[in-house]
Amino acid sequence: MKNHILALVVSILIPIAIGIIGCKNKEEQSSPVPDQQQKTDSTEVKNYLPVLDFLKGEIQNVDSFFSGLRKITIRNGKTDSTFISSEEFHKIANEFVTNDLSKEFLEEHYNESSFIDQSTQSVTFTYEPKDHNLPIKRIDLLTAQSSSGFDKLKSLFIEKQMNSGDTSILKRMFWKAGKNFLLMTQKTVGQNPPDISQVKVAWDFTE
Repeated sequence: MKNHILALVVSILIPIAIGIIGCKNKEEQSSPVPDQQQKTDSTEVKNYLPVLDFLKGEIQNVDSFFSGLRKITIRNGKTDSTFISSEEFHKIANEFVTNDLSKEFLEEHYNESSFIDQSTQSVTFTYEPKDHNLPIKRIDLLTAQSSSGFDKLKSLFIEKQMNSGDTSILKRMFWKAGKNFLLMTQKTVGQNPPDISQVKVAWDFTE
């Protein structure tokens, strides 16, 4: 009789034990990976754009296809408009063409973020410095979709801040692909009112 009861108890306990072990194994298999592993797997791959190459391509396009270059200058409330030579165009455009806009420099010294606008099929890439002592404080690059991705330049905005002694110079620079560029300079010396000037160079007058 005792042997019969013992066999009955064993027959009941063994399935229960197996069930507990099976549940434990399932919990171990489905448990989340450590935080460090999750962070590694979800690391976002950045796609730094060749801003400098975009600008050089724009300048080359102007040299190849446009002969009429108009400069509009606004200073102290006065506006002056005149046509300029290719040499003067390059001199002004060189404000944009600096090595700190190269892809390699941006990858090393700037953080990249992006925003996709599905309604316009465009992406805005924003670059902000890791070191706030760098003169370029912000870059916004608006791109359109092409056959190889979002890599067709639509517009570019650059903000630069430079200080020397009691003199502060703020530059806001805007380039509209295939159309024109605008350079705004605000120079402040000590407590004096800022001296503000704007220079716009256009080669497409359809707007």
